[in-house]
Amino acid sequence: MDTSIFLARFFGLYFLIMVVAMVIRRDQFLPLMRDMLKNSAVMGSLVIIAIIGGLLLVLVHNVWVLHWEVIITILCWWILIKGCIGLYFPKTLLTWGITAIENPRFYYAAVVLYLILGLFLVYQGFFA
Repeated sequence: MDTSIFLARFFGLYFLIMVVAMVIRRDQFLPLMRDMLKNSAVMGSLVIIAIIGGLLLVLVHNVWVLHWEVIITILCWWILIKGCIGLYFPKTLLTWGITAIENPRFYYAAVVLYLILGLFLVYQGFFA
């Protein structure tokens, strides 16, 4: 299976699973995210996972073409960059995260973005 197809399926399903959790379990999702952001051990672990995962993803899929696969490349780089921001500027990441989950507009914008990305990537991965 092509790496782009595999990652489209993986990210697409991940985004759709997250959308369902963010919409159906919002009352439990927000406190969970708030607690994770404020726990330095959890955040440190997530940062390390993001850096390792981001590096692996960038090394496996670094395709810069004017085609749908570039979306996956951008996601891979975003994971790596976000992990590095968390490593070098943890307070900035904490501030961004708390501001984002406390703002209903941003929260639902993220839900819509995840839904669009998820549906698009699932389509590309399974049906295109």
